[in-house]
Amino acid sequence: MLTLHIDRPGIEEIFLEGFNANKEKFLDFIQNSYRTMKLEEGFERSIRQAKLQENGELTESSLDDLIDELQNSTDA
Repeated sequence: MLTLHIDRPGIEEIFLEGFNANKEKFLDFIQNSYRTMKLEEGFERSIRQAKLQENGELTESSLDDLIDELQNSTDA
């Protein structure tokens, strides 16, 4: 059981108006937002790694390694 207590007026307004005070919809949104954030972090890591490889600052890894790393970061 989860009790939701919101102390910030801006967040409370989003909860009430944007989600019609539906806790499940709000929590689903938070969960999906978290997954999106983790996916974006994986992309950013891959971009940084590619730039380092391009500059010769990092030894090359195979495309499969990069894909595996990205997939593992989104599974977490």
